[in-house]
Amino acid sequence: MKILTLSALVLTVAPAISQTPPPLASETDLKAAYCMAVYNNQQAVLGELIGPNTHRALADTSTKALQQAQSDDRRVRLYLVPRMEYLDPAALLSAKKSGEEDWVRAFAATSTCATSCPESAEAARIKSCIGARFLPF
Repeated sequence: MKILTLSALVLTVAPAISQTPPPLASETDLKAAYCMAVYNNQQAVLGELIGPNTHRALADTSTKALQQAQSDDRRVRLYLVPRMEYLDPAALLSAKKSGEEDWVRAFAATSTCATSCPESAEAARIKSCIGARFLPF
């Protein structure tokens, strides 16, 4: 009888436990997801700038920026990836999507002005990813 009662309790409680929503992502988690999208775009654009026909100064600057983006991306991934399975995936995907959209808008805005461009809100958010200083360690 005790085994039957225990089995009934497990069968009743187990589905309730599994339906518990994942915890909300922290501000740092969301920033990490946002910046991962930024780093992916940075690496793609900077990788295209570096080539055998690239002016030496531009290649050197682009290489340093690419190395920084790769380093930041690695740090953010080491922070976020182990946590992802425990966090709300919709929130993380939304933050990542925001990073992608900000990149597109900021890139479009800077490519249309000839010399000095006023900094957009998107560009300011993207700059806040540099150095991954938002991480707790």
